[in-house]
Amino acid sequence: MNQEQSLRNFLKDGKAELSNNLCEQQMKPIKLDLKNCQNIGSEDAARDTAFMHSLVQSCRLNGKNPYQYLLHLFRKLKEPLDDIRKRNLLPDRWMSEPEMLKS
Repeated sequence: MNQEQSLRNFLKDGKAELSNNLCEQQMKPIKLDLKNCQNIGSEDAARDTAFMHSLVQSCRLNGKNPYQYLLHLFRKLKEPLDDIRKRNLLPDRWMSEPEMLKS
């Protein structure tokens, strides 16, 4: 009864998923990895680990090679970047060299 607004959003947008099973399935390997490294050290280390897992999973969801993406990202982060260039480094916008040659 208290989820009326959420249900309305679901009905308005046919792309919206009614369940989060897909998301939960994709998080399972990450959760297992975090369980394996329980003694991660600190909250900062845990946050950094979660951030890296998020980047890798975003690459996979966008059909990008995580290894190539991270190599490119670390090389680019050595340079000073404005906000637009930083946004273009996000996994959904980043294009590998073969993809750039195709377009």
